[in-house]
Amino acid sequence: MGLGSEGAFGGGFFCINLEIVCLFDQKHGLTLYGEHAAPFGLEQASISSAEELKRFMDRCPTGQGLVMRPEHAGHPDIHKGLHHQHEINARFRALRGNSASGQVFVEYDLRAHHSPGRMANIGLAAENLRAKMASLCPSCVLPGFWITDFERGLPCSACDTPTSRPRTYVWSCQACDYKESRPVEAVTTEPDFCPTCNP
Repeated sequence: MGLGSEGAFGGGFFCINLEIVCLFDQKHGLTLYGEHAAPFGLEQASISSAEELKRFMDRCPTGQGLVMRPEHAGHPDIHKGLHHQHEINARFRALRGNSASGQVFVEYDLRAHHSPGRMANIGLAAENLRAKMASLCPSCVLPGFWITDFERGLPCSACDTPTSRPRTYVWSCQACDYKESRPVEAVTTEPDFCPTCNP
């Protein structure tokens, strides 16, 4: 059996952190994924004074590591995993002294062991994996029986028109290909989602 995790950052105006935790079970031919995605606050700045650096550090979450480079984000002289204030201040002075512009590029260290935000999201992805491991297939009784698709058409509560809201969820087993559709708990949805009442 193998267990691993990977994270990614993306999105448009808002940064999204996606974390995936994967369990591989060779004996049963199963690969189960736990996932969690959430908005993620990122900070980066070109800093030229101790006062600016202090303001930057005041905005950092507790335990968040920093990365520093002289000049700009692409400079090859990179210093990672900076946590302690005296270490950060000393590194800033040294890098500013070697910077032609007098600026130091500072950003969050996004490696998981230096990022409390990522650690929390990895924990939630692991909880999602745990839930999938506890969900057994009604046919073969192997874990990982989970929602893989949905069917639209939940009717509007005002006019009964089918909407794009899920009407049923499709649950599937990757081990034996067993599937079943389960209706959602709601019988109708709000007119806000109706193409007739709210076109």
